[in-house]
This record gives sequence, structure tokens and C-alpha cells, in this order.
Amino acid sequence: MTYRQRYRQTVGDRMNDSLLENIDKIINILNSVILTYSVYFL
Repeated sequence: MTYRQRYRQTVGDRMNDSLLENIDKIINILNSVILTYSVYFL
């Protein structure tokens, strides 16, 4: 494995990790918004 391949792999892994974390945050925000709206309308 060359240095460039390893560098590209680590950057790709970091981008994937941050993407997954952002998706988790968005899902949590959506869930809390849905919960507050359902409580508010009920």
C-alpha cells in the first residue's frame, strides 16, 4: 500500500464517519421535532 493510497483511504474514512455522524444528528433532530409537534397537537 503506497502512501497516497493510505492517505486517500483515511480521508475517505473520515468523510464517511462525519457523514454518518451528521445523518445521526439530523435523525435525532427530526425525531425530537416530530415528538414535540405530536405532543403539541395532542
